[in-house]
Amino acid sequence: MIKGGFTQRLLRINLSKKSVKIENLPEELLRRYYGGRTLGGRLLYDEVPPGTDPLGPDNKIIIMTGALVGTPVQGANRYAIITLSPATRLYLDSYSGGYFGPEIKFAGYDIIIVEAKAEKPVYIVIEDDNIAFRDASEFWGKTAWEAEEKIDKELGGKFRTCVIGPAGEKLSNLALVQNEFYHNAGRGGAGAVFGSKLLKGNPDECYRLNWR
Repeated sequence: MIKGGFTQRLLRINLSKKSVKIENLPEELLRRYYGGRTLGGRLLYDEVPPGTDPLGPDNKIIIMTGALVGTPVQGANRYAIITLSPATRLYLDSYSGGYFGPEIKFAGYDIIIVEAKAEKPVYIVIEDDNIAFRDASEFWGKTAWEAEEKIDKELGGKFRTCVIGPAGEKLSNLALVQNEFYHNAGRGGAGAVFGSKLLKGNPDECYRLNWR
């Protein structure tokens, strides 16, 4: 149930253990920081120690939505990627539009935190509380467009997908994260953090099939 624009649930994904955990978010925390980059910044401060290598396994990818994401409010569709920037080694908040942000909320989460590092290239499929880790080896080296097309075909066209391309895989500080072909979280090297974790992409189930 969404209360005040929030599901009050956080999805934590550990790539090395291939484990997932759903955590409840205290209402007090949401009232104080109210989602988006403010709450994302607080979580990054609490969970990533000072001096952490942005491209090391201890850095985290925090994918945030806000209170209005997924509501009929016009333009309330953006999500934020919060992490340590490999370009500056400081706090990074990078944003993208499209349908990926609302689909996170429709799947039942306000926040997704990805931590640790996979043993081999992987992508994560989120379908409500069913989370699957899938081999992304055949997509590694593909452009973001090619990867989206292939993952979309493999999953039957029912998911919104954010992915990286070769720049992220090669840990470029300019690498972005692309969702739905035309939307990008494009500053600070967020794509390189995905690449450092061998995370190719993150498809989220699409509930509004008429949007496609």
